[in-house]
Amino acid sequence: MSNIVCCQTPQVIIKLEFHCDLSLLCLLPTFGSTLSSVASLDLHYSLLGIISKFTKMIPNGYLIFEDESFLDSTVAKMNALRKSGQFCDVRLQVCGHELMAHRAVLACCSPYLFEIFNSDVETHGVSHVTFEDLDPEAVEILLNYAYTAQLKADKELVKEVYSAAKKFKMERVKQICGDYLLSKMDSQSAISFRNFASSMGDVRVLAKVDAFIQDHLLEVSEQEDFLKLPRLKLEVMLEDNLTLPSNGKLYSKVLNWVQRSLWENGDQLERLMEEVY
Repeated sequence: MSNIVCCQTPQVIIKLEFHCDLSLLCLLPTFGSTLSSVASLDLHYSLLGIISKFTKMIPNGYLIFEDESFLDSTVAKMNALRKSGQFCDVRLQVCGHELMAHRAVLACCSPYLFEIFNSDVETHGVSHVTFEDLDPEAVEILLNYAYTAQLKADKELVKEVYSAAKKFKMERVKQICGDYLLSKMDSQSAISFRNFASSMGDVRVLAKVDAFIQDHLLEVSEQEDFLKLPRLKLEVMLEDNLTLPSNGKLYSKVLNWVQRSLWENGDQLERLMEEVY
């Protein structure tokens, strides 16, 4: 809220616009004594000199104060309040773990939670939201991100953070986690990661995984995950820039997969030929 301060002297009227509470400004010894004793033109210049240490003047005569450290310090304090449970008005129950937060902060970061809070009839009470399919540590990581704009997760938790971000509709976090997982993908983990991306319904990530598998098809076919696939579909795409293997290794791997499925699972050959994967 803005406050207009007019200090009348015999020689000059000082008009300042503060984008803050003036009573708080007066708590500062320098400003408090100055604002209470303005009596001359010389003191007017003294006042402007003091203010210039904290603010910037612009030609129209208004005073604009921009505290570069205010946002960081306020956010840090709000996160501290969250962790201590002070002034919290939402409780997230995640697989038996309770996480407390401030509804307004979460609503700004998560469209999913915004929809829940917006439809909550108890707007002045404490909201309770339950999740049985999310990892508590992953949700805590997202809460820290909501308050600090910093995403910090151990590599073992990135998939869980991705899943929670998808649930909360936090698209930026979801994209960052997806890109991180793609950067760590290799021939050994490609099929497993593809199954994960498919379960998440992430078309963008799926396309990149499929491109990787196509480029490293022989290496991928040598992995144990290849033999564990319940169904198999091979596509041979004849493109100008695609070099197909000619030494029969790939086809040998396919035969190994068929033999394993027939012997271990008792599948019928006709069922194995279904184009499901």
